[in-house]
Amino acid sequence: DAMPADATEKPAFDLTDAVNEAVSSSGADADDPRARVERALACPCVADLRQSSCGTSFDDALTCYMLADDGEKGKKCVEEFVRLHACMTAHAREFSAFAEELEAHATVRGPAEVRSDSA
Repeated sequence: DAMPADATEKPAFDLTDAVNEAVSSSGADADDPRARVERALACPCVADLRQSSCGTSFDDALTCYMLADDGEKGKKCVEEFVRLHACMTAHAREFSAFAEELEAHATVRGPAEVRSDSA
């Protein structure tokens, strides 16, 4: 049964926006990738995700994504993002509106497609 929309509900997470903001806030210090990851994880834009039930899974996925070479980001970090997806689906009430999208795509298989809301 759905959780009523009231003041006790946490704000909806926008994972894509949060990750993009965290990555861009990490700076361009390519000489120290670990320092970039630490700055990204310290971004207030991902604080709610990091403090959620799926915080460890989020940290693992973002860290993998940021440390992977550009050509392998989509392949190397699949397991980490699958674990994050599974965690967020399992804790659906904690993630309110975002959970509905996760559940709708829980059984989707095959390559991911980028959606553009500006179309």
